[in-house]
Amino acid sequence: MGEEFDRIERLFREMEDYIAKRIREKLAELYSEIHSMASMMKPMWHHEGYLEPLYSVKDMGSYVAIYIDLPCAEESTIDVQFLDRRRVAIRARLRESLSFSDWSTRFGSTKFSEYRTVIELPIDVDPSRARVRVKRGVVEVIVPKA
Repeated sequence: MGEEFDRIERLFREMEDYIAKRIREKLAELYSEIHSMASMMKPMWHHEGYLEPLYSVKDMGSYVAIYIDLPCAEESTIDVQFLDRRRVAIRARLRESLSFSDWSTRFGSTKFSEYRTVIELPIDVDPSRARVRVKRGVVEVIVPKA
């Protein structure tokens, strides 16, 4: 009778551990989705005169590929800096200033002269081995995983 009780108790502990693990995994997925949706909802411009560029981050197995779209940027001013193993800062001046008055009168006094953003990476990378390539307003950053 005691052995049977121990076996049942062990099975319950294993089930609890399994359920707890699955809940943690699902919560992590949910947090990631909420973070992604929140970043899509924020404005892509700032009243201080900069635009946030569109970008994508792709996990390619042994490395991470980051693509940043910088239309109308002066390519010689594009600056890519890793702040740490999970964050990369992008900055570039526009060839000429833009303003909302070109499209609308609501925010007409705001002028934009540069792109600026910080990209949060999903995993640690090795910034010392990053390669940056610029072609027709698109920046490609290839960085090996740490």
